[in-house]
Amino acid sequence: MGAFLGFQFIVTFYLRELRGWSALRTAAARVLAVVAYVLFPPVGADWSYTAMFPTLIIV
Repeated sequence: MGAFLGFQFIVTFYLRELRGWSALRTAAARVLAVVAYVLFPPVGADWSYTAMFPTLIIV
């Protein structure tokens, strides 16, 4: 869980500082990632790349 939260921090930092996105644009991108994760949850115990792919498309 800690690694996932760290990833969220790094992505936000990357979008704001290195890509030059505004706070609103960064928040919209993060909200879309959450929506994609909720709509396409991983199925079963297999947390493979294909199960996480819909979330990665948005980001």
